Amino acid sequence: MGGKEIRDSKAATCTEDGYTGDTYCKGCNTKLSSGEPIAASGHKDDNKDHSCDVCGAEVGKHIDVDHDHKCDYGCAVAIGDHKAGEGKHTCDYCGAVMSKCSGGTATCKDKAICEICGKPYGEKDPTNHVGDTEVRDAKAATCTENGYEGDIYCKDCGVKLSSGEPIVAFGHTYKDEVTKEATTESAGIRTYTCEKCGDSYTEEIAKLPAKPEPTKPSKPENRVEPTKPSKPENREEPSKPTEPQKQIEPPKTVNQISLIEILIAMFVNGIAVPSMQLITSIWQLILQFIKMLLTAAF
Repeated sequence: MGGKEIRDSKAATCTEDGYTGDTYCKGCNTKLSSGEPIAASGHKDDNKDHSCDVCGAEVGKHIDVDHDHKCDYGCAVAIGDHKAGEGKHTCDYCGAVMSKCSGGTATCKDKAICEICGKPYGEKDPTNHVGDTEVRDAKAATCTENGYEGDIYCKDCGVKLSSGEPIVAFGHTYKDEVTKEATTESAGIRTYTCEKCGDSYTEEIAKLPAKPEPTKPSKPENRVEPTKPSKPENREEPSKPTEPQKQIEPPKTVNQISLIEILIAMFVNGIAVPSMQLITSIWQLILQFIKMLLTAAF
């Protein structure tokens, strides 16, 4: 008997399969049986340092499928930069929140604008009114009614910011003018007009006094009849003519005619003569008339 021996055996490695070898008869060199393959054992890295404990080869890759900055193989090496990009609050790699919105100023109309991302955030500030304002319910004063300055409101949010003050009525300023002249027959009108509001009222102007009527000459009261002159004693009676002769009336003098015509003209034309002058003129007329009668009688 020559015995047996194993031929063509191969040990398996971390990466290559092995072989148990074939069995041969030593005496006759006959192959008695075939061997079996031995599977590769694979790398062994118990400390997860990416180095095979058996062969020292590099084992595993730095992979982070879930983006948690941890190697899926299990090593202690961090994967990816944990930081936010410009204008962002989250990590560009893992998406974790790195910061919150900050900065900016909220107003009654708008939220604050974040200094990092440039977006509005937070709540409005109802007490911060920085926009335009407007006046509401203002009323101008007139001559007779008080006015009101008006209340100030924020145009952005409509909130009343302050109340106005009353404005005292300033009263009328009248200017007068005669709008109708007064005459002797009707009263005139003076109109007063306010230069500010146009209000007006009128005042009557008394009629002018009437022109005096011409005074008609009147007979003097207590007129004294002139006494006839007495006949002289022992006066011889003139012989009466056989036939009555017609009395010849003496001609009127120029003064008599002028005075009578003047008085008649004054009366017709309504010219008033001062009382003393009138009385004197009348007496002159009477005396001349008496002389005329006496002359006619004798």
